[in-house]
Amino acid sequence: MNTLTVSLAKLETLIDGFLSEFLKGKSDETQGTYQRALREFQRYFAVARDWFQFRPEDIEQYKHYLMQERKLSQVSVSTYLTSLRRLLDYFVAQGLLDENPARQVKGNRRPVHHTAGTLTEAEVKKLLSLVPTEKLQDHRDYITIRLMIESAVSEHELVKANVEDLKNSHRTMCSMCKARAKRRKMVLSMSRSHWVLKLSGIWNGERILPRFHLCLQAIAAALAKRV
Repeated sequence: MNTLTVSLAKLETLIDGFLSEFLKGKSDETQGTYQRALREFQRYFAVARDWFQFRPEDIEQYKHYLMQERKLSQVSVSTYLTSLRRLLDYFVAQGLLDENPARQVKGNRRPVHHTAGTLTEAEVKKLLSLVPTEKLQDHRDYITIRLMIESAVSEHELVKANVEDLKNSHRTMCSMCKARAKRRKMVLSMSRSHWVLKLSGIWNGERILPRFHLCLQAIAAALAKRV
């Protein structure tokens, strides 16, 4: 296996070339993940470039740095190593390396179960009470949190919600949420529809059945508004 010595400027150029080629057509989330991971590697390389030659032991040292000095979680370390592995595949394709040294370095095992805990009812009430309600963006955040808590909607699904995904049927409003190329229906009961409309400033709060096109406009404005 050959080694490789590059300047910091050359590495930056190679990374830019890799990202423009590899990330073409990828989702915003995937692009952000790779960009963050490789920025971290660039910061590390800026300090280690005098001895870093893209050998398996160099990759092992980088993994140790992520775990011991950066104190990243096992999942994050695996993600960062995967990004570096893809970059070095690009180096091989460009003829800069004979083999990918990162292929000899194992990533951490991903946890089988989610490790995050759950909020108690008291914690949920406290969380909602701390959300400001002065600006339109505040109302959007409040609506987002309520939907996450009461409808089990993920942050990703809400951020990616489009106006055309919102549907209405009888006394409910539905949003066809997209996550990881899958679609599932999120149903908003009329009680939730009422507070969405009220916070959006379209409805005065009276207990009447609002017009559904106003419901859709309100949710679209509240969830799709960008800061």
